[in-house]
Amino acid sequence: MPKKNSTSGSLTKIPASPSSRQSRKPAPTRRETGGRSPDGASSTAPSTEKKAKSSAKPVLPIIRPNAPAFSDRDTTVESLKDLVRGFISEREWTSYHTPKNVAASVAIEAAELLEHFQWEHPTPAELSKTKRGEIADEMADVLAYLLSLANVLKIDLAAALQKKMCKNRKKYPADRFRGKWEKVRS
Repeated sequence: MPKKNSTSGSLTKIPASPSSRQSRKPAPTRRETGGRSPDGASSTAPSTEKKAKSSAKPVLPIIRPNAPAFSDRDTTVESLKDLVRGFISEREWTSYHTPKNVAASVAIEAAELLEHFQWEHPTPAELSKTKRGEIADEMADVLAYLLSLANVLKIDLAAALQKKMCKNRKKYPADRFRGKWEKVRS
């Protein structure tokens, strides 16, 4: 189970799409959430966990403001894709997430990320906590749209990255490019 961050709290669930994997970490129990249901309700309120168990469909985690924190070390690409898919589904935005719209959004958010470095060349140590937070938000926006595009196009991102890195190794062999860079036209 992921550690709780300083704004720790609850994790609730929604039905998953048929393509999502069956092996998910279960939502926290009332015991793990200090007597509160996974959706943050008091112990006297009906539990979302019971509703999820009665459903035949698998469930997706939806992160609430006080949910256990994800981390690069413990979170799979599939669970991130599910998180984005669930967010879009909750709002009934699926019809807006066409490949063209989402690809454009990736570019727009990447430009917003680049804006933080326009006319500046800070080292990581020179970035304030506030600036790092703003950059992290823009990076998360780029990632969210990439994950959404992968969902829309049914692309396995881990496999695509592995395949691309194999191409890059051939294109830029370490013994030739160590410590230097030049564009290789393919």
